[in-house]
Amino acid sequence: MKYLVVHSIFFFVAFSSVAQKPLVQLTVEPKTANVGDVITISVKSNIHGDIEVDLPQSFTQGYDIMNGMEQETDYNTGRTVTYYFYSHTGTIDKEGTFTIGPAYVKKGNKVYRSN
Repeated sequence: MKYLVVHSIFFFVAFSSVAQKPLVQLTVEPKTANVGDVITISVKSNIHGDIEVDLPQSFTQGYDIMNGMEQETDYNTGRTVTYYFYSHTGTIDKEGTFTIGPAYVKKGNKVYRSN
């Protein structure tokens, strides 16, 4: 009986993770900064793949890089969602207005883009 329950749970978790809508979310903190201020760029996705972010040429990447994964369960519906994170810091060396992004997650032959 335990064997059946354990396999049912694993099947449900695997099926619910495949049935998700693709999510790629890019955040930049702070929104405005002075020259030399530290900027944190984060990508959150429910797709496990290679993450790339379009950065301006004057962006100097720092040494703080973090990546990982977490799972969230919605107890009302019983769904489990796995999120993958990638975050790094850096500075802008010139004054001006810059566009950071979009972020891309490449998985197999498909490429998912952030909004």
